[in-house]
Amino acid sequence: MHENGRMLDKIYFNRILGQNSEEYLYPCLKQQTQLQVLNFNGVVLNDNDAKAIGKVLTDFKQIRELNLTDSGLVLSTVKEIADGLMRAKQLEVLKVGSNTQMGRGVNTLIYNLAFSPKIRYIDLSNISGTDAETAEAIYKLIKISGAVQTLILQNSSVVPQLTEDFYKALGENKTLEYINLDTIISPVISDNNVKLLGKAIGMNARKNGSLRAVSIRDWFLNYAQFDQFLSNMNISDQDHEIWYGDKKEANSMEKDQLVKKFYFALEYLGLEGKNQPLKLNHTFKPKEIRKQNRQVWPTFLHLSKHTEIELKMRKCFSSPKDMELVAYAIGLNPLSESKIRSIDLSKNTITKEGAKLLAPSLENNKFLITLDLSHTKIGVSGMMHLAESLLKNNTLKHLNLYRNIIDVDGARSLGSLLKVNTSLEFIDVGHNRIRKTGLTAICDGILANPDSKLTQLGIRSNFINDDGFTYLFDKLVSGNKKQLSQLFIK
Repeated sequence: MHENGRMLDKIYFNRILGQNSEEYLYPCLKQQTQLQVLNFNGVVLNDNDAKAIGKVLTDFKQIRELNLTDSGLVLSTVKEIADGLMRAKQLEVLKVGSNTQMGRGVNTLIYNLAFSPKIRYIDLSNISGTDAETAEAIYKLIKISGAVQTLILQNSSVVPQLTEDFYKALGENKTLEYINLDTIISPVISDNNVKLLGKAIGMNARKNGSLRAVSIRDWFLNYAQFDQFLSNMNISDQDHEIWYGDKKEANSMEKDQLVKKFYFALEYLGLEGKNQPLKLNHTFKPKEIRKQNRQVWPTFLHLSKHTEIELKMRKCFSSPKDMELVAYAIGLNPLSESKIRSIDLSKNTITKEGAKLLAPSLENNKFLITLDLSHTKIGVSGMMHLAESLLKNNTLKHLNLYRNIIDVDGARSLGSLLKVNTSLEFIDVGHNRIRKTGLTAICDGILANPDSKLTQLGIRSNFINDDGFTYLFDKLVSGNKKQLSQLFIK
């Protein structure tokens, strides 16, 4: 290619390097002086491979993306690559996740990235063997870098080690848009770090930072911790002065300067409980709160009024009664109209009781577009409550009901809803034992509605016979209406 005057700008290696790769890797790469992307995902790199990569980063000025995910990096190979990163001034994307033997070697790599002028995406996920110096390096990265937009620390052992300095830097960072701090490792996140993260998110919103998405899977053991996280987004002028100003001056503040205000600007918050429900059980008694002279509502209701947000609360609740709190956050919010656009409640213990509590929040809801209730055991009765409430809803577009045992009668209630609904575009009723009779009811509902927007339907694992599928295809796929553009059958 070089002899013909053609150059590659991207090279992907897929498990082809070995102990003799030093004989050809750099000679192969050095001809491609216009390289922008190097991908070694899944390749085990030896010392000579690392030297070749480091030399390419030094010699070539256009490298923008380097993917070293699961490439067997160890202390010696990381050092060779880190030296090259110091000179890779055009680098925008670095992925070094799943290198479990890298350990403290990642420290030098992170320090060098802090001075990279264009680095915007860094993946340090699934890294173990980190230490306090690693946490210090990440703090300096967030403090110094004026370019990083995405930082992935998912399942990295450094997450519980992050210090107050890191959270202060996060609070005043102007470029970071998404941070992933998911963790399923021991030790669990301390109460102090839970509070510090909440405060950092609030400070970032107060200071007009760019942080819009945070994922913190498995951070909370109970509702008390979750409430501490949210409550620390209430920030006063004094709180701000303590973190970023003069503590002496902060101690002399009074009156309005001590009044706390809730700051929140996230558009995505992921709270999934990966291994077990987070048990965010909360004793919520709205009738008693309304009787109070000074009504104090759960802090959870505050976040839904500030920005249009997507909430991922999969495996967070272990009691159907918790759905009353969720219902108030979604659509019955006494503080203001809820701006939750999407909520994932899959794999929560909702059942028919929880569905009954949740249903009223869907009536006349003007913001919610996506609702995921898959694997929540709502049953026939729960489906009927939801369908009845959705008769008045003209906003919801995506509804996931996968694996809920709604059965034939639940499908019939869904069919009745589809006769009048004008907003739903996607429904998944897979694995619900709806059989031919239930599918026919759904089809008839769509057919009876000239204004139906439904184009995507999931129906897998439902004991539907050939006659049922024939009816579906004749009426909604290949017939006159041709309503459905996507079907999920397997």
